Amino acid sequence: MATKSKVFKCVYYSILGFLVIVYSIFGGYLFSTLESKQGENPRERVQSARDNGIKKLWHVIRGQGKDDRLEWEKNTRLILKDFEQEVFQAVSQDGWDGEDVGSDYTKWDMVAAVLYSVTLITTIGYGNITPKTDAGKIATIFYSIFGIPLFLIFLAKIGRLLAVGVRLLFSNSINKRLSRNELAGVPVTVSIIIIILYLLLGAVLFSYMEQWDYLTGAYFCFITISTIGLGDYVAGQGAGYHNRKHLIFTTIYVLIGLSIVVMSFNLMQEKVRAYVKKFARCLASGNFKKPFRRSGKSTQMRSVFFGKNAENSTSAV
Repeated sequence: MATKSKVFKCVYYSILGFLVIVYSIFGGYLFSTLESKQGENPRERVQSARDNGIKKLWHVIRGQGKDDRLEWEKNTRLILKDFEQEVFQAVSQDGWDGEDVGSDYTKWDMVAAVLYSVTLITTIGYGNITPKTDAGKIATIFYSIFGIPLFLIFLAKIGRLLAVGVRLLFSNSINKRLSRNELAGVPVTVSIIIIILYLLLGAVLFSYMEQWDYLTGAYFCFITISTIGLGDYVAGQGAGYHNRKHLIFTTIYVLIGLSIVVMSFNLMQEKVRAYVKKFARCLASGNFKKPFRRSGKSTQMRSVFFGKNAENSTSAV
């Protein structure tokens, strides 16, 4: 029975992981198809505004006298102001990518679209690229509705599996040969250290790849793994979305990082639950009224927050 249970869990986890990967790739293909054709419209708009501005400047230059500098500056500022407004609207409303008409560059290539899909189902949502077409907006809604629950289920199962592995390693490291159901509890500090090390690793790697300083790299990793996703810094954006290696690495880093965070929370919740139960028993028995007396009451309160070692040291005093 135990063997069948392990095989079933292995198959179940594999199917979940496969579904997440396939769903992300499907989302990349879907959004790349829907949004890639949108790129020409804002490019044509900016190019038209640029051409019109050049013509207006030429007429101003030909129509003004050589000594009429103030009038020339006034008209030139108005023309440039109109062009700036066109560019601003093309970027904010239409998502202009800074390229000219006919360019092969698109920010909605397959890799970038997959990363966008991953930020949807993980609820990170950088916001550096957003759908501009009606079909893309509708697809985003329904894709997220089905994708977020799928990823949360996958994340919960993988986090629990990793937590069991960490407990097993920790039990072996302290020479406690226990069964799987009796694994030693992992201290909260170990979980915190795991998260910090992963953030520092990401900070070093991203600062090297993106030419950021270490603080910016750590900031980006924290904002990403915490799913805050401000979008002020996005890997691959500085070098352009043609650099697919950065986008692929970011996707992998996000998936592994979120699994580690869930694993750490899984490890910590047992300790926190045990502390809360002990504290509740102290409240029920009334031992919280005099916590600073060197008595059994004080010992119980210390054991709630510091464990049995604190209790032994207090009794020794």
